[in-house]
Order: sequence, then structure tokens, then C-alpha cells
Amino acid sequence: MQDLSSLPIKGIKDPWKTGIKNGWDVIDGRSVSADRTLEADVVIIGTGAGGGVSAEILTQRGLKVILIEAGKLMSSDD
Repeated sequence: MQDLSSLPIKGIKDPWKTGIKNGWDVIDGRSVSADRTLEADVVIIGTGAGGGVSAEILTQRGLKVILIEAGKLMSSDD
């Protein structure tokens, strides 16, 4: 069996970088020092396969979605 962990990924746009470039508002909770009020139609806890796909479908339908994740935002560069 071949080890694919070091296989380079080429020609695929990083969805996180593309999203931020297209206007995603990313807040790193570690940098928040005061209370904040956020408004959305839907809040999804966890950005795994189900959360990410759900967010995509809902935003395509015009809903404002907030994704909450325990870890920091990591791109394919990470």
C-alpha cells in the first residue's frame, strides 16, 4: 500500500482562502476581548464534512450562516 500523506496537491484552489477573498468574515476567538453580537439565520457547530456542506447549501439559498469551530482556521498550506 502506498503512503499518500506526502502526496502534493496541485491545481486545487484552497476553499478557505477563496472564501476569505470573496468576503467571508473570519473571527479568531482568541483575539476577541469584548462581548460581540452576531446575527445569522443558521448557526452550525463544527465545520467537518456535514457542517461544511450544510453551510454551502444554506448560503446558496440566501441564508446567512455562522460556522463555529473549536480549532483555528487552517488552510491547505497548514
